[in-house]
Amino acid sequence: MEFLLKYLINGLFVLLACIMNAGMDSLRHSFKTSFARNWDSAFWNPTVSWLNKYNDFIPENGRRKIWFIIIPAAFTDGWHLLKMFMLGFLFIAMSLNVTDSLLHDFYLFLLYQSIWNVLFNPIYYKLRKW
Repeated sequence: MEFLLKYLINGLFVLLACIMNAGMDSLRHSFKTSFARNWDSAFWNPTVSWLNKYNDFIPENGRRKIWFIIIPAAFTDGWHLLKMFMLGFLFIAMSLNVTDSLLHDFYLFLLYQSIWNVLFNPIYYKLRKW
């Protein structure tokens, strides 16, 4: 029973990731009928909110920063916010209950997050200009 409960918890995090991904798709493909249609469209509507990460909403002006630190896209628009939660829930599902130590599971979570955060942008920019 304990075995089943452990993996039920992992499955719950996969379900939460699924909900976040469905939210991302609803924003991207049908914003006018999505869950966020009555919310601040400058943040939630991907057709306009993608510009929030740029100074004066102009890509040529570069990314917004606080001092010298680039503001992560997850804090500039709803689609990226949902993506951040989706990935977090997936990484939790991948790392929780893998070892007998919650601390070691947490280290696995940090490892997965680090791999994603270090490698995503270089791979993304390479594939954009393939």
